[in-house]
Amino acid sequence: MLAECGVVPGADYYTCIVSVGVPLDKRVKVLANQLFIPKDVAGSIIIDESKSRKKHFSNLILKETYYVSFFTRNSAGVSGLSDEKSFICG
Repeated sequence: MLAECGVVPGADYYTCIVSVGVPLDKRVKVLANQLFIPKDVAGSIIIDESKSRKKHFSNLILKETYYVSFFTRNSAGVSGLSDEKSFICG
């Protein structure tokens, strides 16, 4: 899978979060410049924190629903989560 977000002025890093089977808004929060992932769901979340806006994910499960969101960060802090997109791996 390839996930990509638009350019955000001032962003140093683009973080992509992929949740398996359950929407991100029920699992992950960005608060006070920190990412919060509950321990009980950490194993079903994939995170890419590289500088690139393009993220490549492999070894996904066929017919599983994935939920994808981005946020950016720089020395001043982090943004909120982007609108979530979902897809079924096929």
